[in-house]
Amino acid sequence: MMQNDWMRRVSEYLDSLQSCVETLNEALDETRVGTMTMEALRVSDGSGQLASGLVTLEERIAARQLLLDADDAPIRGVSLRDVLNRCQLSAAPLLADRCHALSREMELCRERGSRCSFANFT
Repeated sequence: MMQNDWMRRVSEYLDSLQSCVETLNEALDETRVGTMTMEALRVSDGSGQLASGLVTLEERIAARQLLLDADDAPIRGVSLRDVLNRCQLSAAPLLADRCHALSREMELCRERGSRCSFANFT
């Protein structure tokens, strides 16, 4: 029963991480549009949203470590995906797939962020 609670917490963590990635993508969109249209206020708003989203992402990373270190974690591992791929719980493959998909989304978000150019305002 304790492991079911851990799996529920992992699912909630993934939900919150998904929300964080969506927020970051929206902030990138806002910043990109503001840059293209030379609207300094939109760029500033988007930058503020990005900063806030990154703080939330850092908090989520800390929450992930708490899940990995939890007493009721099914096994020890270096990442949630590692634990979920190696444990024998029935819902683990679905959650591992969600971890993989979110990892891809986060990588795309990171790439988008690294391509943002503010050259129009310098």
